Amino acid sequence: MEDFNSIIISQNSKKVNIKENPNNYEIIGNGAQGAVLKISPDRCVKLYKNSTHANMEENVLRVASESRFFPKLYESGENFIVMEYFSGPSLGKFLKTEELSEHIANELLLFLKEIEELGFKRIDCMLRHVFIDAQGNLKVIDHVNAFTKSRPFPKKLFQGLDNLGELDKFINYVKNIDEEMYLIWKNSKTLSRYFT
Repeated sequence: MEDFNSIIISQNSKKVNIKENPNNYEIIGNGAQGAVLKISPDRCVKLYKNSTHANMEENVLRVASESRFFPKLYESGENFIVMEYFSGPSLGKFLKTEELSEHIANELLLFLKEIEELGFKRIDCMLRHVFIDAQGNLKVIDHVNAFTKSRPFPKKLFQGLDNLGELDKFINYVKNIDEEMYLIWKNSKTLSRYFT
């Protein structure tokens, strides 16, 4: 186990920030629960201000350890987890220059079905938490609240795709790939406004 205690983090009302980074690890992200640093070509560490959040995300990664959509978990401690690092743009950045393909739509649909099968309460993802590799495969991060926050429909995913003008295309792909899911979403109060 590497000692991450020398890295000092702080938290304001919105984000966990790195105050001291004596190892000069590359900071690759920070959010409400933790800050993430790249510690090797294939690994990163997420540091949490609240150890409960570390335990929650570790639990999710253990439950989803067989899923190709989740980063591999290598190590954990009271306030950190070491997991797989993968390069590639977030789906939000990718879709600013590329169009949504049927392959990516199918990947999103498979991910949403898989997390429902895993027993997640939050059946959703934000575009900035979805990464796409060179082969068009997806990895999804930031799962702290997967078992605690209830969101049975992909509201944030729909909002993100709508903001980029890609939602209608996604909905049409879903209709062709999985008409049953299309009808469930169309008939839900949460998502019905996105269907014409």
